[in-house]
Amino acid sequence: MAIYCLNAQGEGTNYFYLSGNIEGCQFDTLVIAVNQFGVLRSEGRRYNVITNGSGDFGITVPLATGEGNLLGSLSIKKGEAVNPIVVNAYLVENQDSLFIAAVQKDGKFDYSLKGNRVSKYACDSKIEGLFQAFANGLKQIQSDDANCVRQLARLCASYRQQLLAVLYSYKNKISPALYLRHKVDILGSLYSYSRMYDLLHTAVLNEKLQVAAVQFFNSIPAKQPSFSENTILLSPNYRYYLIARAKFQCFLKHKKDAGYRDVYEEIKNQPPGMVRDVLLVDVLKTLDVAAINESARSDIAVLWKEIASHTKAPFIEAYAAKKAIYRSRGSEIVNFRLEDSAGRYVDLAKFRGKVVMVVCWFTGCGSCIKHNKKMSEKVYPVFSNDTNVVFISVNADREKAIWLNSLRGGRYTSPHNINLFSGGLGFDHPFLKYYEFERGDINIVIGKDGLLYAVAGIGEDEEYIVTNIQSAENETH
Repeated sequence: MAIYCLNAQGEGTNYFYLSGNIEGCQFDTLVIAVNQFGVLRSEGRRYNVITNGSGDFGITVPLATGEGNLLGSLSIKKGEAVNPIVVNAYLVENQDSLFIAAVQKDGKFDYSLKGNRVSKYACDSKIEGLFQAFANGLKQIQSDDANCVRQLARLCASYRQQLLAVLYSYKNKISPALYLRHKVDILGSLYSYSRMYDLLHTAVLNEKLQVAAVQFFNSIPAKQPSFSENTILLSPNYRYYLIARAKFQCFLKHKKDAGYRDVYEEIKNQPPGMVRDVLLVDVLKTLDVAAINESARSDIAVLWKEIASHTKAPFIEAYAAKKAIYRSRGSEIVNFRLEDSAGRYVDLAKFRGKVVMVVCWFTGCGSCIKHNKKMSEKVYPVFSNDTNVVFISVNADREKAIWLNSLRGGRYTSPHNINLFSGGLGFDHPFLKYYEFERGDINIVIGKDGLLYAVAGIGEDEEYIVTNIQSAENETH
């Protein structure tokens, strides 16, 4: 379970420096994944370091100011083969300097960490180990055991004590703010495991275990008195726990599994405040991803408008108002002017009068490769001789050389595509950021009038995508 915390504010641009040495293997690219998150946004970024076979590396990685930053993973790449080195998640803060020494043995990597805040990383590692043991303990509890609720309560109490004891042992080695945020994330993680709720679901449906299950659930506080609103808002794990808690409360009321629309109504009836409003945003984001047709998206747009009209926080109001319309048919499209592989600049507005489909990809994205294969087999051929339909492929890599190299590989795009580069801005490019392409689940279809016509998830079947494009082409204005 990843431990998240807020990045410290610093002078100017925030960054951390990552360097190291990797022995016992050959590779040509180092892939660094950094997760950034705030109250309303969450984004994963990948940085590719071309090493030309050297085992030594160094990179300065920019951090999101005022948000959380997490070193999610570190992998090496040789051709298309990717081999992970670091898979545990480590919090990184402004001006951290981290050195990783890794040696490959028997196909696996042993690594050690050094740096100016090494105590923090040691704390993270110990907490991660305890969570893995806790998850294993949950698997050992049998739902048909008459003592399953008692075993669950004992397990949670034991690991709560152990986790907080580890954190307390580092109290004088990390900042007070970091200590509190770790505490919030630990408790949020502990009480949000799906296996725990699966056991409680089964127990509630058993007359002999029902009372004990409800008593145990009620013994877990919804909010700790010492946790400030801001601390909770900046803890994805604690917010996830509060949503899981609301979902189980729905189950207790109706004795059946609750959908996220039920969870939305449950949370909406909680006392008003910023925490409630952000939880509603979190739930609607989940519903948004699951909306696979225009009718479902229209229903969700109504809920976004509801949040915008009721919240007292201006930044939530602005975000919800945007979400209510940004994927709605007929909404204005954010224009872009991007460079193609030949160095020419392409303006989206010049395609007005044609139907345009925009897809986004980045190097190392497996689902992007699968999506391109599906499009190349079932969608592009349908429109191969149709000059009124344009397919644009926008790349979100940070380095142009990596984009060009991936283009030559031919796995991410098709000859049917106009291939464009985001200028090194990645998902921070205004067009990609506005439509939240970092979620990795959308294609945008633009009508002949230059307005948004449809949004199609990359998991959608080919017939749905083809139908949307053909409908947009046949639309008259």
